Amino acid sequence: MSPKEDELLLSALHDASRNLDNLVIFSDFNYPSLNWTPSANDNAASLFMNMFLSTNLVQHINQPTRFRMNNKPSTLDLIFTSGAYFISSVNFEPPIGLSDHLVILATSQMLSNLNKEKITRHKNFNIANYTAIDRYIGNRTVTHKNIHESWNSLLEEINICILQYVPERTIKTSKSKPWISRTLIKKINEKRKSWHRYKASIIIEHFATSLLRILETRKPNTNMI
Repeated sequence: MSPKEDELLLSALHDASRNLDNLVIFSDFNYPSLNWTPSANDNAASLFMNMFLSTNLVQHINQPTRFRMNNKPSTLDLIFTSGAYFISSVNFEPPIGLSDHLVILATSQMLSNLNKEKITRHKNFNIANYTAIDRYIGNRTVTHKNIHESWNSLLEEINICILQYVPERTIKTSKSKPWISRTLIKKINEKRKSWHRYKASIIIEHFATSLLRILETRKPNTNMI
């Protein structure tokens, strides 16, 4: 961002922290050089840090959130709240698609009166009393002079039959992630396992590099033998 855009962003965050009691901010702030030791930051990151220190906001991300090959992991994605207990837990999941940012799952503690289940009622035509419907319709006589009046009259009779002879059934639908299928859950689990293997390989590679460096420094001096 340009210095002007940085200034506008910081001003908006500062105003929000002063004027809103229940504040939760999730965003990719894109300050790769940000260090929580103020003296270690560049100019843009220092301005951001000064804004943060001038408010009562709480920052909840404590590990890198962006990983890219041949680049140092960086903490770009941050979560700020106006209360320390607004976020009860933060979990990090593998990136989505080709993104190099982790997926951050944060559990917030907020009161809600939303029901987890939605209850709807539908007519169950599978167990309708079609014998009674047939008898009812068969006993009606058409006395209208034109087709439009006859059609409207028939619709009224059909609606009466539905109300009287077609029972209702109750359908409960969950509001929690109805779009996630078993196939999608399987793919999510496969990607999570691949991500954990990737992180483990980074740790092993770092350990091997460090071990080789130690062994190199401890090689015996052959000139003394």
